[in-house]
Amino acid sequence: RSTQLDLGLSAAQEYTVAPVATTPPVPAEPTLITLFLRPRGDGSFIGPAIVRNLNAVGMRHGDMRIFHHFGTEELRSKSPLFSVANMFEPGYFDLNRIEAFRTQGLVMFMPLPSELDGPVSFELFLSTAQRLAEGLRANLMSDPETSLEIPVVESLRERAAAPTRKRRKR
Repeated sequence: RSTQLDLGLSAAQEYTVAPVATTPPVPAEPTLITLFLRPRGDGSFIGPAIVRNLNAVGMRHGDMRIFHHFGTEELRSKSPLFSVANMFEPGYFDLNRIEAFRTQGLVMFMPLPSELDGPVSFELFLSTAQRLAEGLRANLMSDPETSLEIPVVESLRERAAAPTRKRRKR
């Protein structure tokens, strides 16, 4: 709506009064951080070893027939903090046929923002990926063909911290 202001201006000069914002701020754009695990050499991961190692790092088979991590001890979440899927189609793990299952890669992914603090979730994600790579004798990769290197880890840390920094500024 328009309001006439008496500033000694002609009647033709009006100013528009902007309404006060009453809607909450838009949440941070969702993002996905991914890491990949590839077998060392020309081998492949076998089903029982995958399940054993995923369970050893606190991951459980669940929704969408993939594995999820819900946090540790007092840092638990109702929804998955991160998940692991088969890197290749169909992407899921059929536990009824896991004995015969083989794959050339796994993908770990963590959606942000997270129920927990982004940097805390990321460090749990990264340490779980490192332990899983060790247990499976796998290479930890930033994409399906590139080994994970320190500059990439630092960049991912920054991405994980961004939604947290935005919330603190409000």
